[in-house]
Amino acid sequence: MGITLPEDRLKPLLYALEATVHAQYRLSPRLRDVEVVEALHQVQRSLKDGGRPPRDPLARALREALEAIPEEGYDRNDRAMALRFLVASAKRHRRVDGPRGYLDFVARYTPLRVETEQ
Repeated sequence: MGITLPEDRLKPLLYALEATVHAQYRLSPRLRDVEVVEALHQVQRSLKDGGRPPRDPLARALREALEAIPEEGYDRNDRAMALRFLVASAKRHRRVDGPRGYLDFVARYTPLRVETEQ
């Protein structure tokens, strides 16, 4: 089973989230993919339960990255779809490339700063 790529219009959301993961990985090189997956799940839950901020520092940073992106053009479903895609991607890279497979992928291919304007 492969991962279906989301629509191109969601790429700014994905890039902003992955740049955040990359920055956190640089700050905490002992971070593992399972921690990224848990942080993404925390963000998903925080969006569902009325906006309570996540406790985990990575999850808080991811939530802040989402909130920094202008809402025009992105609804709640778009944000949820981007988070689901990243969870699936992180799980796949971990399964194929080991405990830091996703983090190494992000560090290799995602710049630390990305423009999120549409």
